[in-house]
Amino acid sequence: MGIQSAIETVVEKAFAKDMEAGMLVFHELNMEEEANKAYVKQFQLSFGTMVVAAQKGNDVLMFENANKVWEYAHSEEKLSAYIAENVRAYLDKLGTAL
Repeated sequence: MGIQSAIETVVEKAFAKDMEAGMLVFHELNMEEEANKAYVKQFQLSFGTMVVAAQKGNDVLMFENANKVWEYAHSEEKLSAYIAENVRAYLDKLGTAL
């Protein structure tokens, strides 16, 4: 399973209630597309990664680059755990976890 697929799977399975409640949204962005250049600059991206961000309307309140996904890419179990831990920690930090 690839990183992108693992992120999507973990978010959809482990955080289904948060997504249904509108507290969590998954977006896949192509860094090469002109429409996404603002995100590349804002999140200081130089390679594919996972970014967890708190957003209100169009304003990003805070974000975290969870770039260790590459360290765990060789192990589906470790990668899935890392993804879930980061998303859960962020939801907890914001006080929005269900």
